[in-house]
Amino acid sequence: MKKSKLLFLVFTVFLSGCISGINIGGGGGAGVIVKSFSPSDSTAEPNAPILLQLIVANTGSQRANGVTAQLLGLTDEWGISPGRYQTIGSMFGADPARGNNQGEERPITWTLTGPAKDVQLSYEATVRVSYSYTSTLDAQMKAVSADYYQQTKTKSGIVQQKTTGGPLSITAKATSVAISGGQIPIIFEIRNTGRGRVYSGGSPDVNSLDRLGISVSGAFCPTSDVRLIKGESATIYCTISAGGTNTFKIVPISVTTSYNYYTDATTSINVLPRPPV
Repeated sequence: MKKSKLLFLVFTVFLSGCISGINIGGGGGAGVIVKSFSPSDSTAEPNAPILLQLIVANTGSQRANGVTAQLLGLTDEWGISPGRYQTIGSMFGADPARGNNQGEERPITWTLTGPAKDVQLSYEATVRVSYSYTSTLDAQMKAVSADYYQQTKTKSGIVQQKTTGGPLSITAKATSVAISGGQIPIIFEIRNTGRGRVYSGGSPDVNSLDRLGISVSGAFCPTSDVRLIKGESATIYCTISAGGTNTFKIVPISVTTSYNYYTDATTSINVLPRPPV
């Protein structure tokens, strides 16, 4: 079938029928996800209202704050009620230790009225779900002195670690012995496990996209400002002191990052041509 595409900002209109429903390429991952995004009817009459429903769920283990949903793509030819932007608020996360294995879900509904055209068109709409989240790593490291290593060949290493569930995961790695001054290198890896993007500040732009800050206790890191490479991951090189012991000691470590995150999902709506006069 021959297709004609008209580009409007962040959506595409094309002269062919499309499958309605969420685009499986977006909206997933840990944290607040899009469980469902679809119209009440895949085909609509022009100037007749239909419902567009969004269901979001917090699949992480932390509370999501400032959750919002913004409808993008549809031009001003469309009637959109109550408006493109809706506030969801806070959403609690899962707490399996207390018997809550599923986080909070919320439904959001828009009433849409499609434009009247002489031909049938399929319109693609995008929803952007944004929120604030916190991810934490708690770990214990066995810090071995250089003398103790020479005696036993025991290396420093992570004894145990656990990270909270969310769109970012944090892990710690350390296998070296103490170096000059009793310092032991430790590496923290932050990875984007969701299907969206991290950003700092009020909105994602070239200066804030993929940026976040970290707070570390138990280790010294030369910077607290982190940028995810290609929006995917970052590696932070830090040190832990093995001073004060001739053998080894267990050092508690905590890494916390608070950030903003967004994830997108798409759906399509067919609008029939205006009836013949």
